[in-house]
Amino acid sequence: MNEWDESYRRKESFIFYPKEEVVKFLNRFIRKRINTHEFIDIIDFSHHQVRGLDYGCGIGRQTILLKEFGIEPWGLEISEVAVQQARELAIHFKMENLADRFIAINGQKINFENDFFDIGVCEAVLDSMPFENAKLLIKEFDRTIRRLLYLSLISGDNDIYYREFNEDITVAMSHEKGTIQSYYNYA
Repeated sequence: MNEWDESYRRKESFIFYPKEEVVKFLNRFIRKRINTHEFIDIIDFSHHQVRGLDYGCGIGRQTILLKEFGIEPWGLEISEVAVQQARELAIHFKMENLADRFIAINGQKINFENDFFDIGVCEAVLDSMPFENAKLLIKEFDRTIRRLLYLSLISGDNDIYYREFNEDITVAMSHEKGTIQSYYNYA
């Protein structure tokens, strides 16, 4: 059984509000919102509709945020339970047409053509899988995302425990129990 399905069944990692850092990334580097329905594009996307990837979308709040910024989004997630919640959240936000854009994946391949996405968001995901999978996904991001990727990781450069830590662990605490956790440092 998928440990992430179990985690989402326990209602863990339900993010109902966009991460502030993702909002800042979109507003600073992609398109700046200047009123409720108008943007100034930071990057010239006049040649086509901007397409965005939310990798590890969870219950879909970052994917919905991409849509709110006028970006054509896709949310990919390893947990079927989270994908179902994401579809329900899209309906809640009156974005029924977005529900089909949430796709359950195996977590190792992005099944889209080269340079399909203009931008990508991967918020707190790669550090929740084996390091070897994360390295493969970085290559997949490079293959499928043409312009910019927002990526966040748990890092421990300032903490001796994380600096010396060099292997994946299985989470034993009740929150996200049974899932993998990896730690990153600058090297």
